[in-house]
Amino acid sequence: MARTPTPDQAVELARAAQETRIDSVRELAVTRQAVTDAQAESAALLARAQQEASDLVKNAELADVRAYDAAVNAGWSQAELRKIGLPPAAKTTRVARRRRTAAAPTPDPVPQSAEQELQQHEGHPS
Repeated sequence: MARTPTPDQAVELARAAQETRIDSVRELAVTRQAVTDAQAESAALLARAQQEASDLVKNAELADVRAYDAAVNAGWSQAELRKIGLPPAAKTTRVARRRRTAAAPTPDPVPQSAEQELQQHEGHPS
């Protein structure tokens, strides 16, 4: 026959069982927080890696455009470079324009009445 515990023993056995259950929930909460932390850190690492990769490509493309422009400025035509197998970069190239030595004349300012008339015509109150 099984021996019946005393009321104090029964309460102590129940507390021990509850403490084991509480410990398992505590451990589960700790591991869940570790997963959340790892996900956040992983997202930050991925974002940094993507930015670094994007910067790497952007810098390489910029160097390519500059080298192409330098070749054109050195006297190579775009047609010649294309024949060699070096067409313009996939990114839009922008050939540097020489600045004018003389400043361009500034246009006369629009008289206020004409400016007001233009704004009223476009539906903009002054």
